[in-house]
Amino acid sequence: MITRIAPALLLAFILAPVSSGSAQEPGERTHTVRAGETLSGIASAQLGSAELWQRIWEANRPSVSNPHLIHPGLRLRIPGAPGAGDAATARVTGFGLPGGETAAASPAGPDDERRALLRSRPFTALEAPPSGDARTVFHGSMRASASRSDDRPGVLISLPEDRTALSVSAMQAAAWIHPPAREEPGVARIRGFVGDRQLRVERTTVQMYDEVELVLEEGASVVVGDLLVAYFPLERIRDWGRVMAPSGLIRVVRLTDGGAVGQAVNAFDRLALGHMLFPCDAAALPKGIHAEATDRELRGTLVGFRERKEIYLPGDQAFLDLGREHGVGVGDEFVGVVGNREEWDERIVGRFQVIRVDETHATVRLRSAESPSAIRAGLELSLSHTMP
Repeated sequence: MITRIAPALLLAFILAPVSSGSAQEPGERTHTVRAGETLSGIASAQLGSAELWQRIWEANRPSVSNPHLIHPGLRLRIPGAPGAGDAATARVTGFGLPGGETAAASPAGPDDERRALLRSRPFTALEAPPSGDARTVFHGSMRASASRSDDRPGVLISLPEDRTALSVSAMQAAAWIHPPAREEPGVARIRGFVGDRQLRVERTTVQMYDEVELVLEEGASVVVGDLLVAYFPLERIRDWGRVMAPSGLIRVVRLTDGGAVGQAVNAFDRLALGHMLFPCDAAALPKGIHAEATDRELRGTLVGFRERKEIYLPGDQAFLDLGREHGVGVGDEFVGVVGNREEWDERIVGRFQVIRVDETHATVRLRSAESPSAIRAGLELSLSHTMP
């Protein structure tokens, strides 16, 4: 029995291999993605060069929308190896530098020598897991430079040359010792929150941008825009006085019949109701000016720390028995030394920077500690750098 086939059906059967999207090009094959593989790695193994990963991506656009996101089990079409005239070999992938016949066909220009040099030293893209919004630890104003040595390989991080030797916030947050014979300084006290009766604010901690009522001390006055430092007392240092610790900054925003209203614009440590306020007089240091090494002989002693700790770390504040009358200035640097001074076998155990200076003493912060256990009250400090 002879079965007749409709002419239209017969024509579709004959043309099916031609119109099918699964038809392979010469030399094309397939590859099943395994866990941990990337397109560049597959290109290196299948085509002989990681730079040809875009050929695989172009051949699989319908199933791979993001070349950096391929999952195990995905079957990829691997195109044949590129020919001599293939456009993919005529440029360095990812950099847009002409090469091969494409470069020869391009018109001559003033940068031909530079292009030829770049082609002779091609770039190779580093294989790294892509991330849409990833940032390295060097993002921002920090600068990084690679460094390798026998004893300390690694990466050095340095600040730009126009950095300030000491930030304004570091000076404003510096604690100080208040002599016992003097009254506590202050022009006002934080009484409460603005509108707390209506808002029923039950907390005592002042947060950023809170507006607070200020009660002025007798004879004191403030104007709108004044910046006031809030502080609270800590323990007493023997023979020196009580430690006063800044807790935050309050800016006067308006005046009232009973005093003023201030807004919290910075917080250093437990800014709260009841803290006293005095005018902020910390001035900014000019950029690009830093402490320089000095031969000047000046030695002092650490008389105490802002807070008692078992181990002191960089950033902790201490007090030096040298002040303005001894020629000490903000930004000066000292080193803590132990050992025999006369026989020159002293050892540096820590480095300090002056962040506040009063007439008879200075506040320093620990910058680095080579021997943290040796940093304690009674440690001798020696001047190493001074501000110009």
